[in-house]
Amino acid sequence: RRVHGEVYGYNQMVECVLFDEFGVTIQLMMGLLAFTCLIVKRMSEFPQRPWRIWFFDTTKQGFGACFSHFLNTTLGIVFGLSSGDACIWYLIHSVLDTSLGILINFGLIRFLEMFGSNRFSAFDSGYYGHPPSAILWLKQLCVWFTVVSLSKLVVIIVVIIDQLGSKSHLETFAEYILIPFRSHAKLQLVVIMLVIPFILNVIMFWVQDNFLKKTFKHATASWITYASLESVAALDLS
Repeated sequence: RRVHGEVYGYNQMVECVLFDEFGVTIQLMMGLLAFTCLIVKRMSEFPQRPWRIWFFDTTKQGFGACFSHFLNTTLGIVFGLSSGDACIWYLIHSVLDTSLGILINFGLIRFLEMFGSNRFSAFDSGYYGHPPSAILWLKQLCVWFTVVSLSKLVVIIVVIIDQLGSKSHLETFAEYILIPFRSHAKLQLVVIMLVIPFILNVIMFWVQDNFLKKTFKHATASWITYASLESVAALDLS
């Protein structure tokens, strides 16, 4: 695949393949490594969520992240057909998801909680009933998929608007970042699919977990344990 020579001052034939054996392996490693940050986050919580509640919270993010990753790789290939490099467009969409996307997700979740949680329990993120219900989790998962889809739609619109001009600023920015790795296709793939996404996904998982879970202050009896109550008895939570 030919890379644009305008930015680098030369043309070079390199191939950045997202779906060969090496590319898929790198993507699986990235997902597993990034997801472990949520285990670390739970260990540092005070009080800690029970494993079942934590599992419900994190699997919502996990399914949403897999959905976003599939869209990003697909969009990378689609945009790459006209602009030269699928990996560059995958990087662009990943960065926008972790910046603009998080803000939109936060705003939509808070909006639903503020105006809909009293009528629809599916809008009360992090509350799964007492005892915790897989059905309520599934409803919240559908809500989260809708939120992620809407934020992804906004990201796609931003990318398309950027391409309407004579020069794509987003593409130019991504190309400059990747200049040191241009002569090494597999190293470029590792940077784009493992190193940068790992950092971005750790940030995204950590931040989104904060507004998807129920905080102790707003938690219900469904996951407040006697041990956690005793451990915070001396705290002023008002």
